[in-house]
Amino acid sequence: MNPFGLVPIAIGIFFLIGSLRDWDWFIDNTGPLLTRILGRDGARGFLTIIGLCFIGIGVFILLID
Repeated sequence: MNPFGLVPIAIGIFFLIGSLRDWDWFIDNTGPLLTRILGRDGARGFLTIIGLCFIGIGVFILLID
């Protein structure tokens, strides 16, 4: 088990919680251009997907040996 996988998992959980809880400071600061192009709900969905990807990468890193 590789403990370095915990870092992307923590980042992914942060992104997931920030997007699902609709934190204004998180959505506004992650990319004004992203919010302008996709809209607020689209940016939240995109950031949710990014968070899930980070969690998946972290789990993969934890499992490789």
